[in-house]
Parts: sequence; C-alpha cells; structure tokens
Amino acid sequence: MLRFRAFSAFVAVFIAGSLSAVDANAETAADFAPFRVMNGADHVIALDGPIDFRAPLAFRRILAAYPETKGILLNSAGGSVQGALLIAEEVHEKKLATIVLPGTECMSACSFVFFAGDARLAGGSLGVHQMSGSADLKNAQLNLSDVLETLAKYGVHQGVITRMLRTPPESMYVFSQQEVVELGINRDRQRADTVSAPAAVQAVPTPQPLQQASAVSVEQEQAAKKFVLSLIAAGSLSKAGLIDLSGRVYSDPVEFYGKQLTRREIIEDKAKYAEK
Repeated sequence: MLRFRAFSAFVAVFIAGSLSAVDANAETAADFAPFRVMNGADHVIALDGPIDFRAPLAFRRILAAYPETKGILLNSAGGSVQGALLIAEEVHEKKLATIVLPGTECMSACSFVFFAGDARLAGGSLGVHQMSGSADLKNAQLNLSDVLETLAKYGVHQGVITRMLRTPPESMYVFSQQEVVELGINRDRQRADTVSAPAAVQAVPTPQPLQQASAVSVEQEQAAKKFVLSLIAAGSLSKAGLIDLSGRVYSDPVEFYGKQLTRREIIEDKAKYAEK
C-alpha cells in the first residue's frame, strides 16, 4: 500500500497539468510523434495521438534521447494492433509505469501499452474491444493469439480479456472505477510480477482432478485457454465463417455442454446461433 501511495504521489505531480502542456523541441517533434516529452520532466514522456505503423520506431527514438524515462502518460484512441504490441513489449522490458490521467483516454490498441506497465494507474478512461480490420480468418486467429499471449504475460485479469472479446469492434467497453479495483487494473511496482486474483475468485475451491486424468502441463493449459478464447471471439464471425471454423476445430463426436454430439450436430447448432 505504501508503495502504491508513493507511485500515486509520483503521478500527482503531473495531474496538475495536462497533455496540452506536453511539448518537444521543434527539430525532434516530427521524429518522436505521436510521443512527446514533458517540459522540465525528462523522466516522463507521453503518447498523445493515434498509434500508426511508425510509432514503435518513434518510441525507440524518444527513449534513446531520454534514457532516464520512468513512466509514460497515455492519451490515445488506439490504432495499429501490431504497432501497439511492439511498444508494449518495450514498456514491459524497460519496466516503465503507464498512466492515464483524469480527463484523458486510452482506448483499443492503446490498452495493450497500458497493461504492459510495470506499475499502472488508470485515472481516465480505459477501453477495450475486439480486433478489427482482418477479413481473413487465419490472420485474425494469429493476431488474436498474439494479443492473448501478450496480455497473459503482463498478468492481465481474465475478466479484462473476457470483456474485450465480448465487445464488438464497432463498440467500446470502458471500465468503471469499480472494475478498475476489482480486476486489479491499477497496480504498483511491488505487485508487478505477482498479480493476485480478487478475494471472491480466491475463495472458490480448487476442484480435485479425477484419478484417471493425466497431469496437464502449463503449455497444454495455456493452449486450451487460447483455443476457448478463440472460439469466443469467433462468435462475431459471419454465418459461413462460423460454420467453416466449427467444421475444422471440433472432433467427431465431442462432449458438448454435457452431451455427446456429432460434428454435424454441432455445426447445425452453430448455424442456429449465427441466425440469431
């Protein structure tokens, strides 16, 4: 708690100002965009604007110019998913703090950068939704796999991921301040490597494995989670796309919601779902 209060005090220094007070030297501003430096505070930079294909390179440039950077203020509606993931990896490796000031927003792909923070503080609006922009099912699944793997590495609560996958790309799920607390969205540096689940989740007894069941490795468990989350995300596909995917991922027969069904019966069930 003391560490988090110290981090909050660190952020409070900048809350008195706003992103309008963020600036960079004229000759370097173009090289750093959409990133800027805080006047008189070389240890804090800001992402102020959309994330495009050149943003990761600009991020590396500004970090090279200001190697003492400790935190990044975020104010972005999102942009390139792959660009945001590259920036997020840099944030994670350098253990930077990520901050969304009151009155600002971090939406869509920007949220990946936020969740990469070694310490995180969301005082403004933080929003997530499904990815968009890829009509090819194979590429969409690969992109989703990258996102899920990245968020898992950053210790993001499953509830955050569920809300992201259930929100269509044309909509935005903005977390309430109560959810920010319940889902562990804010965290201090002390908790960066060990994000605990809420007490309600911890109170659920762990089911005992069946005697005949073999041990499941961490890799198998992660693969199973990715598979299930991919199926959830596939719920927004067209009818043809959903039927095609179901025909390829389900075995024949399979235990489906407690019943033994053939692949054909599952496809028919998915077709009815798509019609709804």
